[in-house]
Amino acid sequence: MMTRLPRLSNFIVALALASALLPLLPHAAQEASAAASTPAPPRDAIVIAQWNAENFYDTEDDPDTSGDDSFSSGGWAHWTEARYRLKLTNVAEIVSAMKPDILCIEEVENLRVLQDLQEVLSATFQWPMEFVVHKDSRDPRALDCAMISRIKPGKVKWLNAAPGLHASPCAEFKIDGATLTVIGNHWKSRTGNAKISAAKREVQADKVREEYLRRLEADPAAAIVVTGDFNDSIGDRVPLDCAMFRTNITEVLEGGDSLFCLSALLPEDGRGTFFYSQNKKWHSFDTINVSRGLLPEGKPASPWAVDFTTYRIYVEDRMRMGEYGVPYPMRRDREKGEPYFLLGYSDHFPLVVTLRRRR
Repeated sequence: MMTRLPRLSNFIVALALASALLPLLPHAAQEASAAASTPAPPRDAIVIAQWNAENFYDTEDDPDTSGDDSFSSGGWAHWTEARYRLKLTNVAEIVSAMKPDILCIEEVENLRVLQDLQEVLSATFQWPMEFVVHKDSRDPRALDCAMISRIKPGKVKWLNAAPGLHASPCAEFKIDGATLTVIGNHWKSRTGNAKISAAKREVQADKVREEYLRRLEADPAAAIVVTGDFNDSIGDRVPLDCAMFRTNITEVLEGGDSLFCLSALLPEDGRGTFFYSQNKKWHSFDTINVSRGLLPEGKPASPWAVDFTTYRIYVEDRMRMGEYGVPYPMRRDREKGEPYFLLGYSDHFPLVVTLRRRR
């Protein structure tokens, strides 16, 4: 006759299980720790985009400046919260389509605009860009030059050419142990006296060249990207002779003390990012320029090389308007009597390019 053993209490069963699992816990903890300390795989590509977002104001009046008065409640632009939110959505939609790791963006009013843009990018378009490079420049129009990125910036300095001109953010990004330097720009517009405005752009060009030359002298293979709205086309005197943004790649490869203007890769009739309606002429004001170390044949070489096939002016049909296919902006139309709104994006087209890890 079989004798039935008494059942263990629930407490004893739980104690037995705990005793059995206890030796495994340190091992599991070690595995979790090892997983947390495993470095992320190297980035195979870095996408950089550039865009002048044109008058990207919020709706709040800054009492310390009159520069935003037209875009405050009751101002000439009739700028409302609804229109501001639509602009955020429109800009974020295009940015998310370009999928940049680093975006240089001009004509943003303040940090709030950048943070609102980040929120829309993440929540609506699932393209989070969590880091910001920004400083209030006290520009007369209350507009700043900034960056947002998916890569945490390291050291940041601001290149101040002269009072009243946009400061250029110069940010270092440490990627897989190597440094990529990105300098954003918004040079003096062409409004007013032509000689005076050109002289101001020349001062800004000198400041940027001084900075990238200093870096190239310290490291001839330095990976440097200089991008922005320069308010000069690529063949004009200031970018060509002052900033030394070369259109001849051989000069950059042989000299090493200048940058190559990637827009030189595009056909001459396909370089325009801004259309001046008064003379119905396209201008290549927006460009991306790179150091020798980023060129595919550049020596000494940086860890990355520009993929020439990826450099383009980013344009979708919805971003164009009119007979000439010009950039479709978001603003009150000055040529209309009553408030009439264009509900587009910006009066500039953006640019995008990919850097690829060398094999």
